Amino acid sequence: MHTHSFFSKENLMRKALPYLFTTALMAAIANLYLKTYFNIYTLIAIILTALVYAMCDFMTRHKLLAVPVYLLAGFGTGFAIISLFIASPSRMLFFEWFMTGGETVDTIPQYMLILIIGFGFFISSVTYYFSHVIYRVAIFTLLSLIPCAIYVKAAQTVPLALAAVIAALNIFLFIADVRRKASAEYSFKGSFGTTAYVDFAAAAVLIAVLLPKPSVAPYYEKFEEFSNRFAFWGKASGISGEYMEHSGNADAYQEIENKLIYNVYTDTPQYFKIQVFDVYDSENRWWISSEQPGNGVKDWQDAALHQNFSNLLTAYTESGSEILSKQKTAVYTEEDVLKTARVQSVDYPSQFIIAPLRTIGTELLNRPNEAVLRSRAYEFFPSATSLRANDIFTLGYYDQNFTADSGWLTSGMCDLTYDEFTAALTSSLSWYVYDSGREYESDSGFKSLRAFAEEASRAEKFSAENYAPVSDEIQQLSDQLTAGLVYDYQKADALARYLRSGSFTYDLAYRAPEESDTPEYFLFNSRRGTCSDFSTSFCLLARGAGLTVRYVEGFTADPSELYPGVYEIYTEDAHAYPEVYIPGAGWVIYDPTPAASESAGSGGSGETEEETDYLAVFITCLGIFISVAAVVVLIAFLPLLERKFFSLKLKRIPPEKGIVLVYGRLSASVERLCGIETAVMTSSQLGRFILDYTGVSADDIILPFERSFYGELPCTYEETFAADLLLTELTSTVKSINKEKRKAK
Repeated sequence: MHTHSFFSKENLMRKALPYLFTTALMAAIANLYLKTYFNIYTLIAIILTALVYAMCDFMTRHKLLAVPVYLLAGFGTGFAIISLFIASPSRMLFFEWFMTGGETVDTIPQYMLILIIGFGFFISSVTYYFSHVIYRVAIFTLLSLIPCAIYVKAAQTVPLALAAVIAALNIFLFIADVRRKASAEYSFKGSFGTTAYVDFAAAAVLIAVLLPKPSVAPYYEKFEEFSNRFAFWGKASGISGEYMEHSGNADAYQEIENKLIYNVYTDTPQYFKIQVFDVYDSENRWWISSEQPGNGVKDWQDAALHQNFSNLLTAYTESGSEILSKQKTAVYTEEDVLKTARVQSVDYPSQFIIAPLRTIGTELLNRPNEAVLRSRAYEFFPSATSLRANDIFTLGYYDQNFTADSGWLTSGMCDLTYDEFTAALTSSLSWYVYDSGREYESDSGFKSLRAFAEEASRAEKFSAENYAPVSDEIQQLSDQLTAGLVYDYQKADALARYLRSGSFTYDLAYRAPEESDTPEYFLFNSRRGTCSDFSTSFCLLARGAGLTVRYVEGFTADPSELYPGVYEIYTEDAHAYPEVYIPGAGWVIYDPTPAASESAGSGGSGETEEETDYLAVFITCLGIFISVAAVVVLIAFLPLLERKFFSLKLKRIPPEKGIVLVYGRLSASVERLCGIETAVMTSSQLGRFILDYTGVSADDIILPFERSFYGELPCTYEETFAADLLLTELTSTVKSINKEKRKAK
């Protein structure tokens, strides 16, 4: 009989092993993220375990208060975890941190406290119950696998010292329980139980230690449809689109739980622009815009409509432009045709209208009289109010891939310097005004020339001469990569191919050391990063080569897996990419990110790399855990449930049928547990066998059965219920005898 005092010697000794076991598990979990065997969080876990044990002792002494006390403690723990989660700097990065063992995201106090409080409360409660109330070796084994599972999902090896300590404590707990039982009717004979358990524990350790794992931070296959449809029905509830004071939208969207934000109905997918930046702030390592976001003009559609390359070629031909002498192909037949799209936002209010680079018009369907403004960098936004959560708008545009897909870039039409191109445009415009004899202001050729000339004039603002020079290291690399190249499209293509060459890795999970998070570190050291790193490096290399370039943030679009003809934009489709002004072609997208869709000017297209959605992985793992736990609980309680249903059935059928069912279950149980064939026995023979085997008479089942089945005499419900109780007792007795026989062997 142990004393009720928590600090009594007997009580503390009884708690010592489960206490050490809990501490070892928490130390193993903390070690994954902090790489130390003992730290402040392990100390917190030790204190938390002591508090939980003291609470459980209190509940043991005051059984009426047990349920409310434990529920209150559970709610308090949950509130603490939620508060820490909300207070963390980036809540979505918690899942990435947890799933990669802190390899890709810096460990912060809030993250560790969430882990320690959550696991500490759960493990402490379980170890107390299954070491004080009822001992179950399987439960302690499953608890031992918790840190193993966490290490495995982070693709890391469990430290052998910690694994050995956890395995040893499992064995000590098993032996201690056996010795406690030895003072009663149990005896510790032989080594079968210990040997079996040691083998099981050793197997668990070997699995954790020897399981093949990748050598870098893991990438998990996304359960995209599951995660997108699971939370908030795939909508972007709670987020909205706003212009940023500096670059970071692409990264910000990646930190949001993956949500569907736009459906795009079109047959020609494009890059969809949000915001443009032109000034690189090397001190803060981000881009800013020299123009205030939201400044734009209404009258832009006419000029945009006439930035058509088919019309431009016609104007060259009619005016006899000297540019035609550079044409490498005898005949140019590709048509630059107008495309359309309808965009539906999905519960996503925003300040901007997403649109392709070569947009010629856009209209808000539910606000047809409201003008859409365009900045000189081709950012689009409504003139009066922001877009509402589910607005729909149409887009008219020319394909931004036209210059690459049609061969315009390499046809000779772009073998020009900026000055040569503007001079040729001026000469052709002069022909229309002075020599054509036409009403030139309404002529489509003249309008096309003027539109391209105005664009060239505005593009000069983004030229390399207007910004701070790049670092010496970047300048040297730029010179090296563009050496011997003459024209801007050749230089831009060389820079993009260099970053996509395979020597750089697109890695959303990678985070450079804070003091080294610079374009130089990316280019010359890590060679690993996100689309922002690739695009920033490209822009600086391009400026080193004298190119006119700007940094853009927006979205890519992927075809819907559910709805043919629809492209979907999720928050994870946020993307950063550069636009380069090419004399003769205008603004062209050169995407240097290896895994991104390589668009105009890049000479091809690729597939978007699957980005790790850590929340999806976390939710999926949690769902699997809950499902497995539910199955285990169901299996564990299935015999009990089946027994309850059988007892209820006896109350609903006549007692004569009930006693027959009880006898049938008795016969089946004896056959299964004792390994004899009871079907060939009479009821009397079965009764004698049970009496010899257990020392307990089965007459309360045998006699009513014989009277009812053979004599067709009445049987009462009281006899049936008594027989059912005896059946339970006999089954339990046979199992105990079999267990003792196995021990004796």
